[in-house]
Amino acid sequence: MFSLNRKIQTYSDILSDSEKFFIFLQDYIPDGLQMYPFTVREYEQTQKYKLIHGNKYFNILLSQEWLSDFEKEFSSKDSYKDIFLFYLESLGLLKQRPVDEKVKILQKVNLFESSFQQSILKLIVFESQKIENLKQKNASQKKSWTTVNKYIDEIKAFYYWIKKDTTISSWSEVTEDMVNKYLLGMKFTNGQIKKRTLFNFFTFLKKHGFVFVVPIEQFVARDSMIEVTPLSLNQHKTIFKAIENGNENLVVERFLCSLVYFHGLTSSQIKSLELENINLVEKNIHVNGRPPAYLSDSDLILLKEVLVRREKLLNRKKSSRLFPAFKSIKDISISNLSISDIVKKVTGYTPRRLRIAAFQYCSAKFGAQYLQECFGLSLTQSARYARIGEELLELQVLDDL
Repeated sequence: MFSLNRKIQTYSDILSDSEKFFIFLQDYIPDGLQMYPFTVREYEQTQKYKLIHGNKYFNILLSQEWLSDFEKEFSSKDSYKDIFLFYLESLGLLKQRPVDEKVKILQKVNLFESSFQQSILKLIVFESQKIENLKQKNASQKKSWTTVNKYIDEIKAFYYWIKKDTTISSWSEVTEDMVNKYLLGMKFTNGQIKKRTLFNFFTFLKKHGFVFVVPIEQFVARDSMIEVTPLSLNQHKTIFKAIENGNENLVVERFLCSLVYFHGLTSSQIKSLELENINLVEKNIHVNGRPPAYLSDSDLILLKEVLVRREKLLNRKKSSRLFPAFKSIKDISISNLSISDIVKKVTGYTPRRLRIAAFQYCSAKFGAQYLQECFGLSLTQSARYARIGEELLELQVLDDL
C-alpha cells in the first residue's frame, strides 16, 4: 500500500525499509526487558510472570517525549515513518495522535484494494506538493487538506460502486459505460460535478501511466458558464449615477453599494470589515482572502461621511465593526438581509446580481485575468464570468448597439 512510486513493494521490502525504526525503538525499551520473548531475568520467560504487553499486570506506553525524539530523528519526507507510528498505535504502545486531514486521507486509502491504492497515493503526493507550493508563494487562494479529503471521498464513492457491481481489479479496467451507469441516477447538476471530478482523476492517472485511456470524453460542464443576462451599457450607467451622484441622505447606502459594485465584495466580506481594516494613508480596505479594495476619491469622500454618521448613531456605544447593527446589544455587523435591502434600495438589484453584472462587464472589457488579479477570484471563477454563452452574448451586443 505505502509505495509511492510504480515499483511493486513486498512485505519484506517494507520491513527492510522500516528496520531503522525498530533499531531506534530498541534504545527506549526498559532495562532488562527485551523484545519477544520478553524476559526480566535470565531464564525467566514471560510465560511464567505473564509479562505480556496488553496484560493487566504489565504495559508499555511510549511518552510524548519519545515521539518528539522520533520526529527529530527521521525526516518528515520518509513515507514509512507514519506507517510505523500507526503500527505502534495499533499495538497500544503509543497513544493515538490527533487525527488531521492528511492522516484521515491515508486511513481512507488503506480501505482500497492494494491494486487501486498506488495511483491514489501518487495523487496525494502531487496534492501535497501543490499545497506546499501555494504556501511558499503566499498565494491568496490556498488549497487545504480538507479539499483533498473531499476529493478522495468522491473517488472512494465511485470505487465502492464499481466494486459492488463489477469484478474489475484496477483503474485501467474502468470503462465509459461504467461511469455513465454510475452517473445515471443522479440529478443533472450533481452528476456534472462528479463527472468533472472523475474526469480530472482519470486524466491524472493517464498522465502518470496508471491507465492508457480516460474513460470519459472531454466535455464542458454546464455550470462553467454564468447563465445570467449581462446588463446593457445604459443599465450600467444608471447604476453608476445612483452610486456616484445619488441622494445625499443615502451616503452609507451608496458606499455599501460601491463596495459591492466597484470592488466586488460579497455580503460576508462586508460583514467582516472592521475599522482596523481601513488604511486611509494607502487609500484601501484590507479584505481577508483577496487583494485590498483600493478606494477612489469619491469612495474616500463617502467613507469619511460614513464614519461620522456611524459615530453619531453608535452614541457612545463601542464597536469595531465598520457597519455595526446599531439596535443590537452585541457588537455585530448588519445582517445579510439588511445589506440586500440597502443595495436594492439604491440600485434596484440584489448584491449577488450586482456583483455578477460587474464581473461580466470587467471580464468583457479587460479579460478574465483582471478578475483574478483585482478581485482575488480563482482562475475557474474568472473563466466562468468570461463565458456567457452565445445567446446571452448576442443579447449583449444588441443592447449595446
